[in-house]
Amino acid sequence: MNTLLTNEWTDATTHKPWAGRPVLCRTSTGEMLVLKWNGMYWIDAYLNVRTQVTMQANVTHFYIFELFYDEKD
Repeated sequence: MNTLLTNEWTDATTHKPWAGRPVLCRTSTGEMLVLKWNGMYWIDAYLNVRTQVTMQANVTHFYIFELFYDEKD
């Protein structure tokens, strides 16, 4: 079993986050995008679809951040 750590950059060529979890991704062009891994490919974190950006983005690393939970909820 592989363990993925939060708050650390992980190599996207050897590991992937669990499906549906928004993560900060770094691409080969140096862009930083919030994306999700759907089990097969990267998708937009907000639209939940594969967009032109996610098809062209060569994700090299991802960062699993702590999700914000509002205390009011």
